[in-house]
Amino acid sequence: MSRQTDQHLPKQVACNHPCKPLPSPLRGSADIDPAWYENPTVHQVVDVRELPPPQPLSVILEAVVGLPVGKQLIVYHNRMPALLYPRLQERGLWADTQEDTAIGVVLIRIAHQPISANLQAID
Repeated sequence: MSRQTDQHLPKQVACNHPCKPLPSPLRGSADIDPAWYENPTVHQVVDVRELPPPQPLSVILEAVVGLPVGKQLIVYHNRMPALLYPRLQERGLWADTQEDTAIGVVLIRIAHQPISANLQAID
């Protein structure tokens, strides 16, 4: 299995599957704030864009188990994971989502508590 890295990410992208490199337009995306992936509170980045359902849900839920308080998990997804949000809420986690439809990337950040004004409780 391969592991990919991106020079703008603070941690290695965690993949248990072959994943394609993050799209380079992401760094210039008008829709995604670069502070999300160029942030010292990012503990881990998980890329689930190439996984078929329900594997992304399993991979993300496994990754949040070891998430330290005060740190964030960043998830690169190819769609809004509607089933994920209730599962995170059950675990007392917060999530926020940004989407760039032009490049087909949904960025989700997950934390134990709100890290910024934009990170909201899951309703």
